[in-house]
Amino acid sequence: NHGVVINNSNVESTGSGDILMTGTAGTGTSPVGISFAGTSVTVGGGTHAGNTTLRGNSISSNATTLNLSRQAIGGTITFRPDTDSTSIGVNGGAGTLVVSGVMLGAVSGFAGIEFGSASQTGAIQIDSTGFARNLTIQTQGSALTNSLTMGTSNLTVIAHGGYTQGVGPITSSGTVTFSGPGDVTATDAGNSFGSLVLAKTGSAANVNISTNAGAMSLGKSTMGTGTLTLAGAGFSQTGGYTQAAAGGTVTLSGGTNAVTLSQDN
Repeated sequence: NHGVVINNSNVESTGSGDILMTGTAGTGTSPVGISFAGTSVTVGGGTHAGNTTLRGNSISSNATTLNLSRQAIGGTITFRPDTDSTSIGVNGGAGTLVVSGVMLGAVSGFAGIEFGSASQTGAIQIDSTGFARNLTIQTQGSALTNSLTMGTSNLTVIAHGGYTQGVGPITSSGTVTFSGPGDVTATDAGNSFGSLVLAKTGSAANVNISTNAGAMSLGKSTMGTGTLTLAGAGFSQTGGYTQAAAGGTVTLSGGTNAVTLSQDN
């Protein structure tokens, strides 16, 4: 009934090789794509220097101790479904593939964590949580996040479909990057970004962002033909801004710092 079961065993890489674990659930009782069980399970290990991908429409752990580990610090651990139409719910967010707070707590050593993939068509919802490592979200469907506390870590949203901020702010003193062709809406009054980067080349998507909790630097950015709206406590430009020919309206409001944006046709 289960696809892959790791019970009191370890799946390790002692070098730079990547680990890809794919589990497809069967048709028996309570089938699970990937199941961790027993007293202790390690995936990766202290000498693992590559990336790890856990791919299954469902992932569960009844192991007393679960370690999803890598030698510090680098690489990325990715959670994605086996069937791209399957939704993902993180830390209490709604979704078929559930990545619980306990499972997130088992991750160590990785510089980044990623949810979904470039072919992910199911929705991704991340409930309120903090990340001590860089976070990447990508989906051809929709992505929604509630409160995200990133500290100094970076947030990258590749909105192939669209991205909408839920209830609660995004706080990051690092870089927040929005790319992909989908619309982006992140207008919580408590948002606070260290730097914002847009990479929307060839996109007609609209971007509406507020960072009223603090000043924001606008890094080197590219917009397609959609509209760009930025509202916040203050903006300082740290890089060039390019908008495609016949681009949409650029609106800035609420800023205390002078901002100059040039449009390259």
